[in-house]
Amino acid sequence: MSPSYEYQNNRIAEYAVREYLKGQDYHVVRITERRPGSIPFNLIAWRFDELIFIKVKSIRRDLTRKCFRREIIELSELFRSNTIPGLIQLWVFEDSAYKAYQIHAGGAVRIGEYKIREYKDVRS
Repeated sequence: MSPSYEYQNNRIAEYAVREYLKGQDYHVVRITERRPGSIPFNLIAWRFDELIFIKVKSIRRDLTRKCFRREIIELSELFRSNTIPGLIQLWVFEDSAYKAYQIHAGGAVRIGEYKIREYKDVRS
């Protein structure tokens, strides 16, 4: 069975963000476990004393950021629980750019927009 279109897009987005962060001197680990109740992040990145837990999503142009309200609420709850020992970010690929959001107790604040070159999956 071949992976779904959504899965493939999100996977490519994860690899693109991972490679971008590596280029910014971060060490990055991709989380592959996807079970109910497992950690809701795709990447963990660190550099010096900075630790970032990142959720990466990819959406089509005709959708809006409102579709991520559930993810933002879930990530904000994790932030408030103080169980994550670092920053929490949501990176969304939309309209040919990655928009990065810092998660806080009350929601998300956009921290940047990055034009990352497209990641090519060498296994395809």
